[in-house]
Amino acid sequence: MKYILSPIILCVALSICHQSNGALFSWGGGGQPTTAEPSPCGIGMVPINEEQNGTMEASAGQIVWEMSVMTKNMGATWGHTCGGALITKQAVLTSASCVDGLNAGFVRVHGATVDLPKGGFVRRRRMSYPGQQITGMSYTEKIVTHPEYNKITGENNLAVLRLATALDFTKAEGKLNAICYPEQPLAAGDPGQLFVSGWGKIHVASQVRAKLQLKPIEKIDCPFFSNVNEFCATQEGQCEGDMGGPVFTSNELNLYSQLIGITSRGKTCSPDDPMIYTEVQPYLAWIKDAAKPYY
Repeated sequence: MKYILSPIILCVALSICHQSNGALFSWGGGGQPTTAEPSPCGIGMVPINEEQNGTMEASAGQIVWEMSVMTKNMGATWGHTCGGALITKQAVLTSASCVDGLNAGFVRVHGATVDLPKGGFVRRRRMSYPGQQITGMSYTEKIVTHPEYNKITGENNLAVLRLATALDFTKAEGKLNAICYPEQPLAAGDPGQLFVSGWGKIHVASQVRAKLQLKPIEKIDCPFFSNVNEFCATQEGQCEGDMGGPVFTSNELNLYSQLIGITSRGKTCSPDDPMIYTEVQPYLAWIKDAAKPYY
């Protein structure tokens, strides 16, 4: 089943859009975006082609909800740790395993870019957030981990990052937008082609990639134990660094990308060992509550 609805019907009737200060992008002749009215969720400047085959580098303004979740080590240097999905201007959804036990001051997010965000040392000034001066970056005000997250089994592996400052979609010039919530659970029907994105390693011994990657995945039956509200998919080309990142649908032909899952865990990063994802739809009530007052 494909979700083909007008912007007004989708946003109002389903109540899954996050209005931004950006613009609604429609594709005219030659695939060039044109601006019209405030942008609904799940739309970027470059559409995601449902017929895409294999892993490719994402275009600027394509995966506009992808966030790098960066953490600070004891040496006060920042680095990419996980992915995350922007759900409002001031909230990011990621996996609990990425941030569990961390102080909020040691976590920040960076989006509006296809280049792996640079880390390094940043001196934080008293009573201010240096990230508020950088488009697409914000520090974390509070980490809300799912209360029933199980470190051993990976069950309920979700966390919401409430951001200290709202991200400015206008300054991002079409490179930043929230993703739509899923309309229905996976069990209710086929959502169409699914995609993952991230800067993660190609294999365990490799480095994280310099450019954001976009890859179609195939949902399969889990060949081993999985928890309730989880699903499996082939993961060739996806590995560490992509944990916490989004699983989403296409946004071609008047579609709006919906956040179907969050990458939870995997073992050997091989095609024979599929990645496990946490399905988002069963947790919508908790996610919206955890994101307050920024929902």
